[in-house]
Amino acid sequence: MPDLEYGLGVMRNQLPIRDDAEGQQRGSEAGLVLGHIGGYGGFRAALWYAPESNIVIALSLNQAQVDPNDLATSVLDAMLARIGS
Repeated sequence: MPDLEYGLGVMRNQLPIRDDAEGQQRGSEAGLVLGHIGGYGGFRAALWYAPESNIVIALSLNQAQVDPNDLATSVLDAMLARIGS
């Protein structure tokens, strides 16, 4: 996660979102998220808040080899498409 910043227990990350439905590139602020990810004993979790769109993504995985940011990026892409952003 090269774009990850961390301080006071809060992570700031840039998720690599795709272009919108018309093929227009979304602004970098659309993929900016605040929250935290983590894992322990074969489980992984993520909680991200995207301030630009006011979207919150919370997920938990029971497979340690799966990156929660991959799923969070797909969810954010789908939600942005749904609201037309």
